Amino acid sequence: KLAALICNAPQALLFLFEGTQLRLQASFGLNGDFKSVTHHFPLFGELMAGEGIFEFTGNLQHDQFKQGFYIGTPIIDRQANKLGALCVAFDQPASLNKEQQEAIATLAAEVHTHLSLQQKELELQQQSRQLNELLSIAEIAPDIHAVLDFSGTVWYVNTAVSDVLGYTVEEARQLPIWKVCHGDDLPRLMQKLNTGLRAGEKDFHAEVRVMTKSGGFRWISWNMVVRNDRWY
Repeated sequence: KLAALICNAPQALLFLFEGTQLRLQASFGLNGDFKSVTHHFPLFGELMAGEGIFEFTGNLQHDQFKQGFYIGTPIIDRQANKLGALCVAFDQPASLNKEQQEAIATLAAEVHTHLSLQQKELELQQQSRQLNELLSIAEIAPDIHAVLDFSGTVWYVNTAVSDVLGYTVEEARQLPIWKVCHGDDLPRLMQKLNTGLRAGEKDFHAEVRVMTKSGGFRWISWNMVVRNDRWY
């Protein structure tokens, strides 16, 4: 609607590519639902030919579209890929002044920004679902799964810590791993980790005694991976 008002045009149309076809996604000034309309060859050719304002005369291959004069601009992403086109339609040949051309180009850029944000939101939702699935798997695992920083602070631990060591998740997160490691095992563990890190190793295996909530010790076999200053 804003494109039509700025350009004093009776109609405005937003086309986006679906595969190799342009499909009408939104419109102003049309009666009915025309989202099934695909590209007309003049529009396709004009859109693919350049990057600036284009013009063509046609009817977009649909009974409800009259022969008209169309002025538009491509929607282009940062990699110079053409995503679609924003057009205004007139009943007869017309022209846009410099301000109107700049305005419709700005609107096309805003459409790209909106599409990019929408895509990022979908990607974040997908990543969130994947993370929740991984956390669900970790929560039902019988073995302890944890994430620690290099100071030994526990950032995450699953509920298996209660069955294995007796601590609640909240209690375990307040206990740096070095404080619950048996004093006789700690020097050996630290030497192993420091030597491996200096050598560029990322995967470690160690067997140490860990203090339980009741004050006793249990032998724990640890498989550890270091990534981005975190122990997993």
